[in-house]
Parts: sequence; structure tokens; C-alpha cells
Amino acid sequence: MADIESTDSLVHPTEIKSIPMYCLGSIKCRIKEDTLKLQELIRLTAILLSVFSICSCGVTFMRTPVFKYGLNIRWIPVAALFITTSMYILKFINVKMGGWGAADSRFWCDVRIMYVRGFNTVRTIINWLSSSVVFGMLTLLMGVESSVLFILMLNIIADWQTGMAENQNQYDIKFQNKFSDENEQLCLESLHHYHQQHTLEKIIWTPFIIASVLKTYLLSCMIFYSSGISSDFIFAVPMVVLIVLWVFLIPCFLNFVYFKQVITFCNLEIYRILADCVIPPLLVMFTLV
Repeated sequence: MADIESTDSLVHPTEIKSIPMYCLGSIKCRIKEDTLKLQELIRLTAILLSVFSICSCGVTFMRTPVFKYGLNIRWIPVAALFITTSMYILKFINVKMGGWGAADSRFWCDVRIMYVRGFNTVRTIINWLSSSVVFGMLTLLMGVESSVLFILMLNIIADWQTGMAENQNQYDIKFQNKFSDENEQLCLESLHHYHQQHTLEKIIWTPFIIASVLKTYLLSCMIFYSSGISSDFIFAVPMVVLIVLWVFLIPCFLNFVYFKQVITFCNLEIYRILADCVIPPLLVMFTLV
């Protein structure tokens, strides 16, 4: 791979402003600005999910509770939606403030440099909570009553390994200003183009394989020990399908094509955002029927 610290190997954002990113092959990823900016993308996602969260909370209060183990399980998908929403709110605050801490201090958290280097620690940590919550819901829907804490622990380990895979395959870039405009907003289109032109020479697959094997083992055991799909919800089967898609199939597929370098990290995050904006609200809607 070319020396990514050399200014000679850089493509200046102004040279690629007319090169948009495309989602699902033909949909241009633009919101309001002439180029797609990280801040506006996260802001829009945070607003949409906040609206969904507030509406779902109000409707849940009006629905008849469904109790299991003394808990109204209608609130579990709503809690997962709130956790996911909080992730985007935190990311927006971080981007808006220009990061927390400093590069030369003991604490440094800057979402922009995470995107530039190709990892997302904030998502990894929040996923420990959100995926554990929906996995707990999955055990209730499938009638799995034993070893729930063990299942959640293995799920957290799998998500941790997924984050490790991103960290071990990140770009060695120590700057972000080359991909920012005059307002210091990170331009995803220029970053996307740069990642396309500077692919990684070696990919470490071990953490990704461990994560995939753990998730496959978990789902296989839950299917084997399941006592049947719960009858507490009309759309219990679609709920199971949505949870499996959100916490296993879609992340596994996206990470695979990313590590095969078919898509860039910017593509990966956009597809993740689309999944977060579609699946959790649908899951909540099916829970409230």
C-alpha cells in the first residue's frame, strides 16, 4: 500500500467533489450539502430515531402490558431503540464538539478520526447493550429459559471481536484535515474515494471468524433448545426474523464484504445506519400490535 502519510499520495477533497457515493448500486447518498458530510448524516439519523423513540414510548404506555418474569416485555425493543438512538446522539455531539480529549492525552475520543482510520469504537460499545437487549428478547420469543446470562455473555464477546477486527484492520492515518472542508466537517465522499484508492494490503480475519462462529453457535443452540415460538405476539415470527437479521446476518454480511474490500468503511457505516433506521422501528411496531 502507498505511504498514506505522504501528501503526494493524497487526493485533495476539491478534486473529487463531483464523485458521489452510491447506496444499493444506484441511489446517490446526498442529503442537503453538495457533498455528503458526516455531521449531517449523523444528525439526520439521530433526529429520525429520536422521533421513532418518543412515538414508540408513548404508544407502549397505551398498550396492554405483556408480562414475563414480572417484566412488561413490550418495553424491551423500545429499550433497544433508545440505546441505538443514544449512540447517534453521542456521535453527533462528539462530531459537533470536535472530539473529546486530545491526541496526546490519556483519553481521546474523536469519531471523525475513527471514520478516517476505519473503525467505530462508539458503535462497538453501544452494540454490547443493544444487541444484548434484543438477544434477551429473542430468548423470550423462542422460549429459551436456561443459560440466558451465558448467551448474553457470548454475544458481548462476539461483538467485542467484531470491534477488534475493525481495529486490527484500520488505516494508519494520523490526520483528518485533508478530508474536511473549511468548516472542519468531514467529507465522506473524499474519504470514500481515498479508501478506494488505498486498499489494505493484508486483512486479519481471525476476530471476524471468531465473532461469526460465536453468533452462529448461539443461534444454533437457541433453535435447538427452543420450546416453540411465543404466542404472546401476533407477529412473533417476523420479530424473530428481524432480530436475527439485525444482530447477526446483516452485520456478518456487511463485515465480510468490507474485509474483502468490496465496499469502503463509509459504505459500511451507511448500510449500518440504514439497518438501524429500519429494523428497530419495525421491531417495535410488531411488538406493539
